[in-house]
Amino acid sequence: MKKEIYVNKVMFWLRVVGLVTLAGCTTNPLQQLGSVQPQRYDAVDYYSWAILAQPDEVLQELERLEASINIAGAEESLVQLAVLVSAVTTDPQQDQRALDLLQTFEERAASSPVQSDYQAFAGLWRQILELRLQSQTVDSRIQALERERTELRKQIEALTSIEQQLDRREQVRDGVRDIRAQ
Repeated sequence: MKKEIYVNKVMFWLRVVGLVTLAGCTTNPLQQLGSVQPQRYDAVDYYSWAILAQPDEVLQELERLEASINIAGAEESLVQLAVLVSAVTTDPQQDQRALDLLQTFEERAASSPVQSDYQAFAGLWRQILELRLQSQTVDSRIQALERERTELRKQIEALTSIEQQLDRREQVRDGVRDIRAQ
């Protein structure tokens, strides 16, 4: 009888421990206590999500990533944050921040294991951002040249108008001289 009660108590506590473990696996109580665990995503899938995500989802993800980029072993978070801040906008400051994050990722990746898809994606994303910044520089230079061209065109038109006025004056003077000469 005592043995059966003992076995029942042991079974009861094993079930409790099993349920608590199962609940812990599904709800991640560490995250609820303030410890941020970096989430693992495929790099291309994360990029696709970042492009399609709702603004409130992006803000939540930004907060999560900002909190997790300094955690050891969360190097992928640096790439995710770089993608998140630069994928949707073409702001040069955000692009530069993303490049800085990718530089930090490359430094950390040299000394710790990182998923190979993140290393490849980080290299490609760096090239895209550098090209985007170069494109923005070229675009601003083109706009400056367009303004200069417009200004030069106005000056040429003004000089042409002055030249035409001078030609008319010469014609009038020549006509007056011809009349006086007769």
